[in-house]
Amino acid sequence: MQRQIAQEAGILTCLCYMGFFFMGTNAVLFPTLLPSIVHDFDLSLTAVASVFVYNGAGALMGGLCAGLGSDRIGRKPFLALTALLNCSALILAATTTLWHVFVFSFLLVGIGQGAFGTTTNALVMDLSKQRQGRGLNRLHASYSLGATLSPFLVTATFLRFDWHLTLVVPAFFWCVLSIAIITLLPNAKGTTKTQRPSAKLLGNPLVLRLCLVVFCFNGVGWVLIGWIKKFVQSSDSESGWLSTGMIALFYVALTIGRLTFSHISDRIGHLKSIQLCALGTVLAYPFVILSSSLLGVSVGIFFCGLSLSTLFPTALAYGSTLLPEHRGALAGTMGVAMNFGSMLPPYWTGYLGDHYGLPFAIRANYALAIILLIATLLRSKSSEISP
Repeated sequence: MQRQIAQEAGILTCLCYMGFFFMGTNAVLFPTLLPSIVHDFDLSLTAVASVFVYNGAGALMGGLCAGLGSDRIGRKPFLALTALLNCSALILAATTTLWHVFVFSFLLVGIGQGAFGTTTNALVMDLSKQRQGRGLNRLHASYSLGATLSPFLVTATFLRFDWHLTLVVPAFFWCVLSIAIITLLPNAKGTTKTQRPSAKLLGNPLVLRLCLVVFCFNGVGWVLIGWIKKFVQSSDSESGWLSTGMIALFYVALTIGRLTFSHISDRIGHLKSIQLCALGTVLAYPFVILSSSLLGVSVGIFFCGLSLSTLFPTALAYGSTLLPEHRGALAGTMGVAMNFGSMLPPYWTGYLGDHYGLPFAIRANYALAIILLIATLLRSKSSEISP
């Protein structure tokens, strides 16, 4: 019996990692193809930035529905359905010639990824109760690995085919994952309850602080991921592969950081890990916004990725250690804050870019890095315990 339980846990963990890998490939599709999409649809920066808002809103909706869906119909059909939703949404984006339909398709992508991500975060926390820092960092490292490889795969495909067809490749991955879930995952509903975000939790100063941390983390990350290719190409129109390499470099650093902190975050303490990474972000971001060479920007991108790497998984592990009875609701609540980080900063960057230039817009987001560091240094009575 114990052997069967361990085998089922291993299968579930592998499928969670595979899903996060594919989520990573999805994450950089739009930023990688952004210059071509802007050209083909003849869009302003503000208009194209709306995709970030709709995708983040979809992720928010998916996260809110995750608890209800997985707990009522069971994890196997729910995860399979969210994988199929991602597949269908990407095919819709690939086949449409209408901008509004394209935007709607990324709303659906967000719903699918938000529901899948929130559920798998809670499942991995349940599967690695004793070492949550390691479990969550490894899960998110698989996301980073998918995002690292995606820009090169997308660019290589795009060089041979139209960008519409490029979107079909990850759709195929999601179809394969759905089949794997239906075929391999046990039929049990599982022990993990993926709870809805709780308004009551927002009265806890610790939770508010962690939500601010993950909002700023995702805001800084998505400003860099979403706009760095356009930013680099605006200064050097011949730097196609180099600008794509910036996105991949960010995720290489993110993967290295998450794998490193999966070994050390539980030992040195979750809070110290978060504070160290926030300080690194404050020190690294100026290289991106002040450098006059691609080398300087590359250094900044790499160390920003390294510094941002563990902030969400370790912050989640930190909060769930201090509030174990609210583990599922905490994952949902912090997921909502993170989704707002993927929506608002990229959008206001596009708006500021239209009015004051993209370099100014990216520089203005340094304020998020400062707020991030301040949030990690704040202390509250509920966070005096050092796990």
